[in-house]
Amino acid sequence: MSSYYLCSIGSNIDPELHVEQVITELVTRFGRVTLSPFIYTDPVGIASQRRFLNALFWFNTAQPEGAVKAQFNALEKSHGRDRSDSERSVKDRTLDLDIIAVSATPQFEAPSESYLQPIVQSLFADQALPVGVEFAELNVAGLKLGNRATAVDLDPTTRHISISD
Repeated sequence: MSSYYLCSIGSNIDPELHVEQVITELVTRFGRVTLSPFIYTDPVGIASQRRFLNALFWFNTAQPEGAVKAQFNALEKSHGRDRSDSERSVKDRTLDLDIIAVSATPQFEAPSESYLQPIVQSLFADQALPVGVEFAELNVAGLKLGNRATAVDLDPTTRHISISD
């Protein structure tokens, strides 16, 4: 039986580089990934001057939660995050992937984190970002992601990535 995962991406060290790369890696591991717009946010809970690039995403997989989390940890490590550092949660990071919720359907309660609120409605209700929210335009496999929710797919035969609104 498969489950739907609602997750978040964050980065504040070379964020555009790491986030663009991890989207391709996520699609390769999990198939279709539906992404919110990517927004810049001020750090919350850490003493840093570097703003974060954040997004929400969801996907469906038969993999159990522990296996998904292990893959997220492996991706973070491959992008340079030191998972053994006991202070890692209060330091700048190249990549942070978190599972927010797991569900039998693609219906999730909205995350409570204040920095994610501007993108919640854009992901679940296909609404534009609120005025004044700074979003990032990213390129994934030569395709642009912008200020709307986007589904990213990998063709298993050709290994080409495609996007759709």
